Amino acid sequence: MKKINLPNIDPRRMAAIGISAIVLIVVIWVAVKLFRGKKDPLLDSVVSQLQPQNLTLSPFEYEAIANRLQNELYEWGFFQGPDVDDLIEILSPLQTRDDFLMLVKAFGIRKNERYVLGSWEGDIFFWFSRRLGTKEMEAVKQEFARVGLSI
Repeated sequence: MKKINLPNIDPRRMAAIGISAIVLIVVIWVAVKLFRGKKDPLLDSVVSQLQPQNLTLSPFEYEAIANRLQNELYEWGFFQGPDVDDLIEILSPLQTRDDFLMLVKAFGIRKNERYVLGSWEGDIFFWFSRRLGTKEMEAVKQEFARVGLSI
């Protein structure tokens, strides 16, 4: 095998550069894992309050409602927020306090990548605060209030 000689490169320096690159990759990987796995105290609180015997829908239905809600919050024009009637219709299958808590859990933390000024992520209440106007927020508050929850 033919030996390749690289001019003016000290093998110790090459080793130091290699080790530095490996350390940098590991640090970046750990940082990504830590930030991706961040928890939301609200979701932890919801899970602790949830009483499964009071749920009226299947897990798939909660996920479907959460997806519909996200789509409704996505779909809004420049001068107009989501439609109040559509929001109420999406939330109407939820009958108990635990149904609403399960919706919060099913929504989880979602990322909005369609935002003009960059992406952001948050739980259902963060999405409400970012996407709803006063009228729409009042309608959502009333829907939560009908089962004894205040937001």
